[in-house]
Amino acid sequence: MNKKTILCISIFLGLQSLFAQKKDIDSTAYQQWKYITSSELSYTGGWMAYNTVYQDFEKENPAQTYIVNTKSLETQVLEEVNSLKFVGTGNWVFYEKQGENYLQNLQTQTIRPWKTEAYTSSLPNTDFLYYTHFKNSPDNANTQLVIYDLKKNDSTSIDKLLFYNFYGLDSIVYAQVVEDKAFLKTGPINGPYQTIYSCTASEFGDYQLNPDGLSGTFTTKSNGQIKFLHHFDLKSKKQEVVLDFEKLQLDDSRYSISRKAYPLIEETRFVYLQLEAEFDKYGSQRIPESNVDIWKWDEGTMLRREAKIRHSKPLRKDPVYVYDLKTKELKELATDYDHLIQPNTINFSKFFRTDNTPYLTEVDWEFNERHDLYIVDAISGNEQLVRKGINNNPIWSPSGKYAVLFDEVEETWLVYNATVPEQGFISLLINNRESFVDQSQDFGARKDPYGVAGWIDNGNIVLLYDQYDIWAFDPAGKQKPYCITKEYGRKHKVELRFNSNAYIEKVDLDGIILKGFNTHTKAKGIYRLSAKRLESLASNDDYSFDLVSTSGNNKRYLFTKENFKTFPDLWITNQDFVKQARLTEINPQQQNYKWGEAKLISWENFNGQPNEGILYVPEDYDASKTYPLIVHFYEKHSQDLHDYHAPEYSSSNINIPTYLSEGYVVFQPDIHYSYNDPGLSAYNCAVSGLEYLIDKNITEKGKIGIQGHSFGGYETSFLITKTDLFTCAIVGSGVSNFTSSYLGYRGNGLSNMFKYEVDQYRMQGSLFENKDAYIRNSTVFHADAISTPVLIFHNEGDSSVPFEEGLSLFFALRRLAKPAWLINYKEERHTLAELANQKDWTIRMQQFFDYYLKDREKPDWM
Repeated sequence: MNKKTILCISIFLGLQSLFAQKKDIDSTAYQQWKYITSSELSYTGGWMAYNTVYQDFEKENPAQTYIVNTKSLETQVLEEVNSLKFVGTGNWVFYEKQGENYLQNLQTQTIRPWKTEAYTSSLPNTDFLYYTHFKNSPDNANTQLVIYDLKKNDSTSIDKLLFYNFYGLDSIVYAQVVEDKAFLKTGPINGPYQTIYSCTASEFGDYQLNPDGLSGTFTTKSNGQIKFLHHFDLKSKKQEVVLDFEKLQLDDSRYSISRKAYPLIEETRFVYLQLEAEFDKYGSQRIPESNVDIWKWDEGTMLRREAKIRHSKPLRKDPVYVYDLKTKELKELATDYDHLIQPNTINFSKFFRTDNTPYLTEVDWEFNERHDLYIVDAISGNEQLVRKGINNNPIWSPSGKYAVLFDEVEETWLVYNATVPEQGFISLLINNRESFVDQSQDFGARKDPYGVAGWIDNGNIVLLYDQYDIWAFDPAGKQKPYCITKEYGRKHKVELRFNSNAYIEKVDLDGIILKGFNTHTKAKGIYRLSAKRLESLASNDDYSFDLVSTSGNNKRYLFTKENFKTFPDLWITNQDFVKQARLTEINPQQQNYKWGEAKLISWENFNGQPNEGILYVPEDYDASKTYPLIVHFYEKHSQDLHDYHAPEYSSSNINIPTYLSEGYVVFQPDIHYSYNDPGLSAYNCAVSGLEYLIDKNITEKGKIGIQGHSFGGYETSFLITKTDLFTCAIVGSGVSNFTSSYLGYRGNGLSNMFKYEVDQYRMQGSLFENKDAYIRNSTVFHADAISTPVLIFHNEGDSSVPFEEGLSLFFALRRLAKPAWLINYKEERHTLAELANQKDWTIRMQQFFDYYLKDREKPDWM
């Protein structure tokens, strides 16, 4: 034997010895795992704070906050500290400890007691903190504002305030009473302040600052009642009266106009008024409780739901009134509506209203109420029906000039131009309509668009997602569409979306962060878009990255990096993601336990189509052996390839790391659905994948179990009527009879019909239109074909899938003399909430699989 052979054998034996020393994952492991519950970066990114909790919620969590120096990577622990937050632009934190508040400099360890008990806030991206004291005053000027400068260690106090707002980084506007006069003032936080308006203290009403931070409004009184609405400008320091409330008289005696500081800017024409009911608005809608429950065939679903759950009729909608500042007219615009869809601006003349009246009973089988869409014009006072019987709502541009709407029938985007109302909605897309619609969607009655990303160019350009990229469209049709992501996504098969929110109303494209999902590798990455290019900041075929937060100065990023074997610890990096450092190691004990690996596999399903799934194998996987295998699935899982799974008790499903450590292999196939055949669709994808694994000698007949919960529970029960490949099966909270479940009643006050006609069960039409298909997909009608022993998990309190569905399957198998067990945690619902029950179910589930798949001793309860 040569030296190389001896060396290889020695290494192999060493690895085997190392693995042999690792422990199986069990309940003692569950008690050790922690999660990160919160994290925060300081303004410069020089410090990071985080908290952790044990995932076993019976285990006591020490009151500790961890602070990491992101440069030296040193960690300090603050004991018995609560509500810690970074303040200022330097090294300061603010926290509460044993009922007292403190400021602490993390660099110098200087601690300053914070002697006030008042709630303290900080001005973002500044060194100012502030709090208020309430001081009772007959003139209602009850507020003292204290502003503290961290750098100067000095405070500024403004007494007898009525209202105040900060704007910009270091400016303030406030209303203050001095002796018997009220002043509206503005200026730098530390002064000096300039007066915008003054009056006697009894004449000043209320005040508000507009979202732009440049102007606002306030009211003044006459004879003790609010009379005038004023507009003020912070730049010019001028104000003017724009409305006299005394001149506004409603024809409807049930309401009065709320006299308040309505938001408006200099260009505003219409003030949208708020009404106050002069009657008992809530009491008039109450329904007396009764032991008699009356159901009406033509009653609206939501009316019934309100009555059953809240003992109330839906609240009456207040009419919409506007005041036209140009013509000095008061106009009533809408009295009968379901929703108002208004632009997110304080200067608009058109809005939409919806009317769902013709479609109220449909909710039982449609779920979403269809509605008719009207455009309301404040200038003319008229309204016009623009779309009938639609499901979607339009999305306004920030300026209120344009609105886009997805037409679910034509499967295309439409645009409405408020400056050319006679056009109505016209097509926004001319070519490649299909690329903006999810053609792979096999869920719901209609295909959905990828969505609106937001607006640029002051709301004159709308951004739309296709599968991979983001496109810019000119609603006026003057510019050609262009791809702001340079078609990077399509070229690299990466689905790109804005990181913070999928929809951002006002988008700043310069340096915006995107998240991307690689459809080939299933890895999630972080990307940055600039005017010149789109760059990948963090992407790796073997990991998923997620941006957690950005420092206040936008120079440091906090992110996580994970896969099945790697807990998503916190990492720090610079703007270019070049220098990366791990800041936490939350679960170091994982190295002591047998783990496993997640592999993406592909095969050809019974329809001849490519299919994907995840195969989880033990850490010491030996390709020369066959393994006991559990099929576990719910819709699609391949997108979760790089997700970390912590060891934990089961609330319904198997815990994958636990079963891998016990020597099992777990298979999660993606299911692709055909309408009218959800059960056969699962068979087509899951069993074809299983046969592929048998052909590859990964497992063999006699070693295969299956487990699914909810919709996966239904699919599990259906599969065992079509094949004898499974040695045992666990059916969790699943429907067993489409014909009875379809007409069932859910705990949220809705019928089950929608689940079949437009939702997960993917049936075309009602039971009465499609009776054969409903029967064909119902497990109980084929229970005589089942040869697999079945453990049924179903709880009496289940409000999603009635307990009777589990009982029906159990009694069918019992009557057919087929081995079956039913476990019912009587006080639980669709899944388990109580830890004692989770522990019990975790044990019984593994005992069941071990008995059938590993020839272990049969437990007494079986």
